Parts: sequence; structure tokens; C-alpha cells
Amino acid sequence: RYWEIDYIIEGEGENSWLRLLTLEEETALAEVPNLWYRLPQGGAVSNPKGNFIDLSELPFYYTDEDLTNLQNRIIYYESSRGCPFGCKFCLSAKEPVRYRQLSLVKEDLLKLSQCGCKKIKFIDRTFNSNQKRAVEILRYLLSIYREGICFHLELEPLCLTEELVDVLLTAPAGYFQAEIGVQSLFKPALKAVGRRELAPNAVDLISRLIRAENI
Repeated sequence: RYWEIDYIIEGEGENSWLRLLTLEEETALAEVPNLWYRLPQGGAVSNPKGNFIDLSELPFYYTDEDLTNLQNRIIYYESSRGCPFGCKFCLSAKEPVRYRQLSLVKEDLLKLSQCGCKKIKFIDRTFNSNQKRAVEILRYLLSIYREGICFHLELEPLCLTEELVDVLLTAPAGYFQAEIGVQSLFKPALKAVGRRELAPNAVDLISRLIRAENI
């Protein structure tokens, strides 16, 4: 329908986009996973899906030049991809959860925290999908604390635990910013979008975070 569009990459793009940009002949388009393209005789075709990306194989997202230009900026960072939940409004619903190697995550975050930025936003769909891993990252961030920086986290209330909340409550005021997707307390709405109801302990844990006023 839209003739100005030549190609569409569906799903993860890092590998497919690079393959597309480095093709020597247009006849090799069939080799690019996740790609939709036009046929010379008309119509469009979609290639088979590629394998999910190993986040530990991706390079650090920011160059040295980037780091010198990020003072007082907001930076986006991804330590995991995918989500175990199936909310009908989310593009990541039921996409397999994959994690970047923890040692690489710590190395990345140390570099970013030292560049003078004012906020680092984790774009992980569910930062606390793995409780043990989330706690370890939070403890590491507390160990490299510097004044004037904030880390933004998307937390799933169904995965909140006492240990995670206890760690958050030890943070200096404003160091962590939590976005907790309650979505709704109306049961029909939750059912319609594929969400589970909040358990009483989740309500208690969220209330503790709100009352403390350091997050």
C-alpha cells in the first residue's frame, strides 16, 4: 500500500539491520532474517525469523565520544530483554526473557555513572523478573553511588519481594526512581488485558516504598 517503504524489519533488528546494510547484491535479500521486502514483479515477501539475540554478545552501546557529551543528559540502558508476562497491550508480552551477563552490566553501568549524566533509565520491561539478579544490580549501584545521578527502574509488582524492597529502602533519597505497573484495580479491566490481581503482600510492599519517600 505504501510504495515509499522499501523494507520492514520485524522483531529484533541489530543483526538483521547490519546484514541488510552490508548486502552486496539486492538478490541476496532472502538471506536477511526478519526482513519484509518487495518483489520486482509486485507483492511482498517475509523472510524466516532469526534467532533471538544474545545480549552479552552486543557491544557496549555508547562510544567514548558519546560519553564525553552526556553530561546532564538522560541515558537509556538495557540489561535484559523480553518479559514473562502476557499483557495484551505490550509488544514484549511473552517474549523470552534474556539477560546480559552480570559482569558486563556492572562494567557498563560503572562507565555510564562516571560520565556526568543525570539519569540512567533501565528499559528492561521487568527489571525484577529475576529477583536475585535485580538485588545484585541494586547492591552494585549502591556501592558506586555518586550524588546527582538517578537510576530509573520498571518494577513488576507481582515480582516484588521483601529483600528487594529492603535494598531499595537503604538507598539515598532520589538515587532510585521506580515505575511500578499496577495498571488497574478493577477486576474486569485486569481480565481484559491479561493481568493478574495484586496480591496483598504486593500492596504492602508498594506502600512501604511510598511511605519511605526515598524512592
